[in-house]
Amino acid sequence: MKGKQVKCRYHDSGSDQKTCNRRYVAQYEYTLNGKTKTKQVSSTGIRPGYTIWLYYDEKGRVFTDDPPLTDIFMIVLYIIPILVGGLVLELLGYKP
Repeated sequence: MKGKQVKCRYHDSGSDQKTCNRRYVAQYEYTLNGKTKTKQVSSTGIRPGYTIWLYYDEKGRVFTDDPPLTDIFMIVLYIIPILVGGLVLELLGYKP
């Protein structure tokens, strides 16, 4: 679903006059199950767009990125590269 920006503000956090680290905070309005709600999104450096894509899960929680993956999938996602790296080291004959 799409969210439409209804308010945007920024904060400058530069410590000197040469640099400026700008942090934007935008508020978006969206409709879910016939109800209009708001979602606050923050970004650094660039101003957020006027419309963004929002995602939601079966519990009705709204996210600005794709819905988070399950915990078991994230564990497997981190373990596989470590196991493959160990296997490659073993095949190359590396002995610590």
